[in-house]
Amino acid sequence: MMRLLSIVFLAATAMATIGSGQHYAIDLIVAVPLCVAVQAGWNYRRAAAASVLVVALAMAIVLCWVIGARCGLLGSLAAPTIRL
Repeated sequence: MMRLLSIVFLAATAMATIGSGQHYAIDLIVAVPLCVAVQAGWNYRRAAAASVLVVALAMAIVLCWVIGARCGLLGSLAAPTIRL
């Protein structure tokens, strides 16, 4: 039951985020590694080495997305130009 409620909540959040026009799909994509990093940071005491690695990798992914968005690299990947 909890899994079904989680899926419904996720779908409703995604529709509200994109449907309101205030966010883009990329915001939802970047939120995934950010949430993974936060959750791994909270679970630091259980498996310290693994948590540090997960946090570092997830934050590296977020940083790459942010730098790519700021430099305009993501736009060129989404719609590449064809040169003849």
